[in-house]
Amino acid sequence: MDNDLFYQPEDGFWAGLDKLSFEADQLEPEWPEPSNPFIRRMAFQLANHRSYHNVALADFQEMVGCLLIEAPGTVFRFVLVPMGPSASFFSVKLIDTSTSLPPLLSDNICSIRIATSWMAKRFDHFEISCSSGGCYWVHRQ
Repeated sequence: MDNDLFYQPEDGFWAGLDKLSFEADQLEPEWPEPSNPFIRRMAFQLANHRSYHNVALADFQEMVGCLLIEAPGTVFRFVLVPMGPSASFFSVKLIDTSTSLPPLLSDNICSIRIATSWMAKRFDHFEISCSSGGCYWVHRQ
């Protein structure tokens, strides 16, 4: 997995936005915990190499939260296939796990909607890694 400490993730979605003030105003301390028992079950199935289609972004975030509760030091790498340019729904597949630190330039989940929307308009699929502390990063294409 190429997510070492100095990895340069995709950051084109920040063009025209003030990253520091946006994250300062909306910073999320951690991934959301699932409130729906079905989301929890989906997360465990996802960890067992299952993929899902038409998953809402909020549900994906809760699945990641569930996985990180069970394995807090793990980095989960997914491939996301947007179900249209609006980036409201995705096909999701877990493709790799590792125990490493997030890159220094990782983003906070408060901006994940901006990032996934930007990527969905440019690519038919992309990879995203998620770790504890509300961190994620989009892998360069």
